[in-house]
Amino acid sequence: MLPEWIHPLPVAIATVDESVINYADTLVDLLRLADLHVLTDHSNSSVARKIKRFHQMKIPNILLVGEQEMKTHQVALRRGKSVTTIEKTKLVEQLLAYRNV
Repeated sequence: MLPEWIHPLPVAIATVDESVINYADTLVDLLRLADLHVLTDHSNSSVARKIKRFHQMKIPNILLVGEQEMKTHQVALRRGKSVTTIEKTKLVEQLLAYRNV
């Protein structure tokens, strides 16, 4: 895996379905304001397929967005095999901390 500071796309967002696309787009705007590169997948593919594709691209941070995350203003962050839930307001701070490790 490439170091995060050198990887051209350190963050990818996978949406569960069409109902959360607007919420995912607000996350994209938030991350781009912090100068983080983001790739999104709003396709009808399964989440597992999206994750597999992002892993093949060696993207270190995969954000999973579904109805529950949208309702609670959170996001599920997948790094490797671990998944943690993070408040939307703390997302940039957490990703930048991973970048500086």
